[in-house]
Amino acid sequence: MIKAGLMLTLTELEHLIAEKDLNKRDREVLHLFGKAIIDWPEDADSVDEFINRVEAFISGETTLNNIREKASKNVMHFAWQAESLGQVCDIFNHYSGCKTLRDILDVLKSDLGIR
Repeated sequence: MIKAGLMLTLTELEHLIAEKDLNKRDREVLHLFGKAIIDWPEDADSVDEFINRVEAFISGETTLNNIREKASKNVMHFAWQAESLGQVCDIFNHYSGCKTLRDILDVLKSDLGIR
């Protein structure tokens, strides 16, 4: 089923996670995105906005290496971001072929039938 127009807000993530026909990987990744968004110190209205904030924080593409590098620096000053980035790193465990977090979101949306 194509779900047109979803922005993947926290509320939409919760609704998708609650769907019975969702596969285990998609459910886990949606859950991890939700936890990462909640842990981030600044509000984000959607997964897209969250990724924009992460890109700004790490000053670059949201590759796993860039995220790990940033998360390992100044952890004391950026504890909330580091916690959130830990969730993001876990997301990459489910998508070995994707280079960036935005690539993962595109695959996830496609798997969920979201345009």
